[in-house]
Amino acid sequence: MSQESAYIQSAMAQQEGNILSNEERLDVTFQSENDPAVLDKIDEAYHLKYDPSPYVAPMLTEKTRHATVEVLPK
Repeated sequence: MSQESAYIQSAMAQQEGNILSNEERLDVTFQSENDPAVLDKIDEAYHLKYDPSPYVAPMLTEKTRHATVEVLPK
């Protein structure tokens, strides 16, 4: 997903929404994640979980890193 996606644009414009977890709807806020150290840890976690899948590389581009959003309880 990239920052050009309608989902990301809407979430970031509103900076809030809700998610469904275990059949419970939770109010949340969205915050861009721009800390390079945090983004590196996320990339490392993808490698640990999904390597050697060919789908890992497309998930770890600069474009996708810039679309990383932290979901926080409201």
